[in-house]
Amino acid sequence: MDKQKIASIYSISELFTDTLKSGGRVKLPVKGVSMYPLIRPARDYALIEKSDSYRKYDIIFYQRQDGSYILHRIVGEDKTGFILAGDSETEKESGVSSEQILAKATYIIRRGKEINVNSFLYKVYSRLWVAMMPLRPFIIGLWLRFCKLRNKLIK
Repeated sequence: MDKQKIASIYSISELFTDTLKSGGRVKLPVKGVSMYPLIRPARDYALIEKSDSYRKYDIIFYQRQDGSYILHRIVGEDKTGFILAGDSETEKESGVSSEQILAKATYIIRRGKEINVNSFLYKVYSRLWVAMMPLRPFIIGLWLRFCKLRNKLIK
């Protein structure tokens, strides 16, 4: 993996965009919890690179109209553009144009291990998770209760 840089989502620079434009990859540390449970902040990374095409289930790195940089999943497309959502979110964001997209994730680095987004297990996960979007509040609520109970029992 030559041509790889580590950058902060909050300090995008010319180096960052130049690396992507020249066909390089950027190892992006994840901030925030919108892509939980797949990607956890302060632990996991997304390895992103420029692409000529984007489709449903891709995790993309894009710039919102307000200038903020976001890593979310494409959950659909309509006449206004792409429809996006973080994996822990129940609200969708629509109208994201391909011009706003800077790159897409090709690998997720979770606990130091690379997960190829083209692997069979990852594809199954992403399709199931998008299909279960209406159930996310319930699923995440159960998970958080389980974690809280587990932490109490461990202490």
